Amino acid sequence: MNWLTILGDAFWILSLAFIGVTLRQLSWKVGKDVRLPMPWAMTGRRAWRWPRDVAFGVMFGVPLLIGLGLSVGGRLTAEDAYWPLIFFALKTATAGLAAILHLGWLRGALRTLLVEGALKP
Repeated sequence: MNWLTILGDAFWILSLAFIGVTLRQLSWKVGKDVRLPMPWAMTGRRAWRWPRDVAFGVMFGVPLLIGLGLSVGGRLTAEDAYWPLIFFALKTATAGLAAILHLGWLRGALRTLLVEGALKP
């Protein structure tokens, strides 16, 4: 196993840990019956809403599946000198992007819920 593969997986683990911690913090502020606006609410447009647990599952599950796919893909590539570097770059870029997109959704959702008065004190 290549050390770049392990380091790329570590970036994904840190990104998923960050996403999980922020979702846990949000779960303390949002009741179980609250329907969260999904990512397209960041622009202020009317967005669809999902129950809290479903929204949390999607917001954690999609990055998890992407990270697992990149991890498996990096291990299944042919032994070439450049593939570990390419998958390392993909893993680090997408891990950071997943965290940034999650923060954008979190900001939009919290703004919407704050205006609606749906956050616990």
